[in-house]
Amino acid sequence: MITETLEVYRGDNDKHGNANKIPHHTVEGVFAWGTGTTSARFQGSNDRRESAQLTVELYVPRSADLKQRDRIKRADGTWYSVVGHAMWSERQPQTGHDFGMKAYQVVGTT
Repeated sequence: MITETLEVYRGDNDKHGNANKIPHHTVEGVFAWGTGTTSARFQGSNDRRESAQLTVELYVPRSADLKQRDRIKRADGTWYSVVGHAMWSERQPQTGHDFGMKAYQVVGTT
């Protein structure tokens, strides 16, 4: 599996609710496009803004330090937000195989 180095930004919101994220660390990860029913779907804006949202899955080593609300920056400058906790971080339930990875749902907004 070919991974890419991703920058993780973390921090609190200011008193106005604006994200105040600063570089925290890097992780190695793999983006999966179209692996599930909610993955790789574009969602347009209903109020005619020029905006689109893309939901994909991000696979990182099980030891990676990712938290909900972290921001991920790719080398090409695109940004994603981590949605919730890891979706999967267990062994394969039927065979017990340990893939050593966990999956997160991430959302990119333009």
